Amino acid sequence: MATRRKLLEKSLTGADRSCPFVVLSGAGGTLHSAVRDRQLYDLLRERVEG
Repeated sequence: MATRRKLLEKSLTGADRSCPFVVLSGAGGTLHSAVRDRQLYDLLRERVEG
């Protein structure tokens, strides 16, 4: 049964270290990068498998 409740919030540092083509505009200097599948697997494995 889906409840749509948030169970976990976790910050990850993206593993993609290549230089993206971006232009930052506005306030803040956050640059988002891609997260690899292995990072998500390692983070969620304990929650799913118990």
